[in-house]
Amino acid sequence: MKTVNLSYSPADENLDCNPEPCVMALGFFDGIHRGHRKIIETAGKIAREKNLKLAVMTFSPHPSQVIPGNKKIVNYLTPLPAKEKLFRDLGVEILYIVNFNKDFSRLSHDGFTKLFLEGLKCRHAVAGFDFQFGFKGLGNMEWLTSAGKNKFAVTTVTKLTERDIKISSTHIRHLLDSGKVDSIPAFLGRQYETSGIIVKKAFKGAKGKCRLVSIEAAEECYLPADGYYLTEINDGKRLYKGICNTSGGNVLEILLFEFARFEAEEVTVKWLEKQTGSYSEQVKQDLHDYKAKREATRVI
Repeated sequence: MKTVNLSYSPADENLDCNPEPCVMALGFFDGIHRGHRKIIETAGKIAREKNLKLAVMTFSPHPSQVIPGNKKIVNYLTPLPAKEKLFRDLGVEILYIVNFNKDFSRLSHDGFTKLFLEGLKCRHAVAGFDFQFGFKGLGNMEWLTSAGKNKFAVTTVTKLTERDIKISSTHIRHLLDSGKVDSIPAFLGRQYETSGIIVKKAFKGAKGKCRLVSIEAAEECYLPADGYYLTEINDGKRLYKGICNTSGGNVLEILLFEFARFEAEEVTVKWLEKQTGSYSEQVKQDLHDYKAKREATRVI
C-alpha cells in the first residue's frame, strides 16, 4: 500500500503527488467498523470491475480539533498506525492522509471536489450517506452526485444498523465509556484491541517468565472505562489471558493467568469482558476457572 500525506494551503492549484486513476473511499474511518468496511468493500468491488486502483482518503487530526464549537475528539478507536494496518489488510492500494488544518477546514466543498477528487484522478467516489465535506460541511453526497456528472461517478452507501442502532464510531465510544466491551464486536466486526509497549514485568520466574505486566498504550488510544477486564495479550507468537486494571490512565496493569515469556515488547491487548466483584476475588475465581478449563482439555 502506498501512503501519501497531503497538506493544503490557499496557494495550491494542484496536488503534486503523481496520482493514479482510482476509486476513492472517503471518510475519517475511526475504528474501521462494519459500516466503514462496507464503504471500503463497495469501493474495492467497483475498482476491480473498472480495473482501477483502490484508494482511501482519510484525515488527521479529527476535524473536531480544528473546527470551533465542536466537542473535541482527541482519543481514537484506531490511532493512525493501527488504521493504516487495517486498510492494508482490506486491500487498499493507495492511502491519502489529508492534514486537517485551518486552511483545509476553510476550503469550499467545490474546491475540495476539484482539488482532492478531480485533482487526484478519482474516477468513482464512494462514501457513507452522512458524509459531509467543505467549509461548514456544505458538501454532501447529493451535491457530490450532481457535481460529479461527466467527471466521476458517485456511490452512496446506506446506513448499516445492528439491533436497530446505527453502526457508528460514536456508539462504539459509548460502549467503551460504559465498559460494555463484550457488546462491541457486533458493531465493530471484531473484538476491540489496543496496542502498547511493555514497560514493566513482575513476579518473574526462574526462566525469566512473568505474571504481572504493565503495558503503556499511546495517549491517543480510546480506552474502556475504569475497571477490571478479562483481556488477551498477543505478542505475535502466543496469546496470554489475564485481568487488566484500567485505572492507571494509559498504563494498563495486567495480571496473567499463567507465567509468560513475551517474544516482543510491542503487544496487542484484546478486550473481552468487564469483570464484576472485587479485584482480588475476581482474579482468584478467573484463575481457578482458567486452570480448571486447561486441565479439562489437556491430552493425557
